[in-house]
Amino acid sequence: MAKASYFLCLCLLSSNALAATMQFQADAINGVLLDHKGHRLAVYGWNVSAAADQPDCDHVLLAHGRRDIVWKAKPLIEAGVSATAPQRERYLLEKPAAFWKTYKQARFHDYSQQSTKVLATPLAVDRWVEEGDTIDWHGLPIQVLETPGYTRGSVTYLTRIQGELVAFTGDLIYGDGKILDLYSFQDAISDAQIRGYHGYGSRLAEL
Repeated sequence: MAKASYFLCLCLLSSNALAATMQFQADAINGVLLDHKGHRLAVYGWNVSAAADQPDCDHVLLAHGRRDIVWKAKPLIEAGVSATAPQRERYLLEKPAAFWKTYKQARFHDYSQQSTKVLATPLAVDRWVEEGDTIDWHGLPIQVLETPGYTRGSVTYLTRIQGELVAFTGDLIYGDGKILDLYSFQDAISDAQIRGYHGYGSRLAEL
C-alpha cells in the first residue's frame, strides 16, 4: 500500500472562491491545480487523464526533492511540462548519482543522512528558486520562502487569489501536529565539535 502523503494548502477563501480558481486532488500524493488566464499550474503534480493527449497543466512547482513525493510530477515533466524547484535541492534532483556515489561512506555519519529518499535518475527542472524570488506565472506573482523542515532545502510558495493569501507549504506541516520522519531533524552541530555525533534533534530549533 502506498504511504499517504499530506499536502497542506493554507488559505482563507470561501468554498465558492476556492472552486473557481483551484482544484484539489486527494491521492497518495495530494496536489493542487491553479487555473489562471487559461493556463494551469500544478503544485507537486497532477494525475493526467488516460484519455488526455496532452498534460492537464503547463507548469509544476516542486517544494522539495524527495523521491517519495516528486514522482507525481515525473510524468508531467517527461511529457514536456516545465518545472520549478528549490535551488538548495538542486544537487538531489539534477545529479542524484553523486549522492549515491558517496552514500556507502557518508551513511555512517547519521547527521549527513537526513533522508535517503533520493531519486535514482535526474529530473529535468527549468528554474531553480530561493528565498526572496518571485515567479511571474502569466501575471500571477508567486513568492518563494525557504522553509527548511521536511528537507533542508524545502520552500513554501505564496500567492494571492482573489485578494486572499494562499501558502503552498508542501510537507512542512502535517495534520494533528504529526512528525512522520525523525531523520529530518538530524544534522551536524558545528559548535559541539564532536565528529561522531549523530545529530539527533539538532534541527528542531529551525522548525
